[in-house]
Amino acid sequence: MWRLVQNTVLGTAILGCFLPQTVFGITLGQTDDFSDGTSAGWIKPATSPPATASGGPAGAGDLYLENSSTGYFGPDSRMAFLNRTQWTGNYLAEGIDEIDIDLANVGSSDLDIRIALSNTTGPASTWYASETAFHLPADGLWRSASFGLTDSDLSIVSGAGSDPLVTVLESVLEFRIVSAAQAPNFRADAIAGTLGVDNITAGAMCDFNADFACDLADINLMYGEGNLVTGVSVTAANSQFDLDNDSLINKQDITDWLLRAATVNGYASSYMAGDADGLNSVSPTPRDVDLGDYNALATHFDPSAVSAPHPWEHGNSDGDSDIDLTDYNTLAVNFVPSGYGVRVVPEPASPIMCLLASIGWLMIRGRGVENHF
Repeated sequence: MWRLVQNTVLGTAILGCFLPQTVFGITLGQTDDFSDGTSAGWIKPATSPPATASGGPAGAGDLYLENSSTGYFGPDSRMAFLNRTQWTGNYLAEGIDEIDIDLANVGSSDLDIRIALSNTTGPASTWYASETAFHLPADGLWRSASFGLTDSDLSIVSGAGSDPLVTVLESVLEFRIVSAAQAPNFRADAIAGTLGVDNITAGAMCDFNADFACDLADINLMYGEGNLVTGVSVTAANSQFDLDNDSLINKQDITDWLLRAATVNGYASSYMAGDADGLNSVSPTPRDVDLGDYNALATHFDPSAVSAPHPWEHGNSDGDSDIDLTDYNTLAVNFVPSGYGVRVVPEPASPIMCLLASIGWLMIRGRGVENHF
């Protein structure tokens, strides 16, 4: 009898190795566009899901999600809706530090939209919400909003929990879109209104060209703004490049981009200045600053900027118009032909358990069971 039980348990474990795996949770670049006519898992806090409607950002026939609130007492009084399925998970591991949403106020009251996230759902939950609301006038026009997920973007708002933001972002269990005019809040205002949302997208601040990758093309877009050594003033047209929100696009933004991009691409440490040919690499591809990078710099050495502009791959590590001794010195300091910052990724547990189960089954088949308990 015990042998039968062992064979059944081990056989089930082995069979599980070959069944398809279902994985839930957030992934970089995922988008809810509601084109299938469902609410895609979005619900109101206590009632039925919001409804889809036609007439989104792409015009007639473009389905979007429409949520209404009454402003009175009861479950529909507040402008809030939430997701506990595909918008849960580890945002940090995916390199997600920005949520982009198309919004339209199709009601009669102005709205102030924020996002809110929590890693627990009980009374002691810790909530973070947008520090700055996106003001949405009641004019029915579609607008694109971006909500950052950094310490400067989100504020803790629940008195019961006190987890740091990094802990919450590593294990999000609930994601909300709310209207809260006065201060960061996850409960939302009681207001009579109707909000349209579409194309809810998990993005990264280092992805300037919206291709869901942070690579060479993105940093070269930043370089195209001008001399980053002296700094470039921020305008509405180039604000995406101001990663540290100091109203200036400069070398600090290059540094921030190198770290953010490396995180998105699976590395545990930043890309190094001087790594002219490495910004398109993705973990576990090794990275280095070697003779290839030196040759790129030497080939394009141009201290007088006669052949400007110079992109990153020319060896321009500081974002100005030339390739000079400053760039050379940066490369020399960072010169590591043996490689740098390799993340050791642990093997998944499932294949190991499958192997052990298979070995155990073979052992049982090969000899009798010695202990019957």
